[in-house]
Amino acid sequence: MKEPSYPINEPPELPPEVEEIISSLKLLYMLGGEATVRTALDEAGVEKRRSTAWCTTSSIR
Repeated sequence: MKEPSYPINEPPELPPEVEEIISSLKLLYMLGGEATVRTALDEAGVEKRRSTAWCTTSSIR
C-alpha cells in the first residue's frame, strides 16, 4: 500500500474553491442540519460517493 504524501491525521491542503464550498456546507449544516446539506447536494447534482461523504462530514465536525 502506498504511503500518503501527508501525515495521516492531517488532510491535504485544499484549493480555495473547495474550502469555500466546505464553508458554505458548514453554514448550511449549522442553520438547517444534515437534511438541509443533503438536499443542497442533491439539488446541485453532487454524486453520492463514500469519499465525498467522508470529506464533507469530517470537515463539518
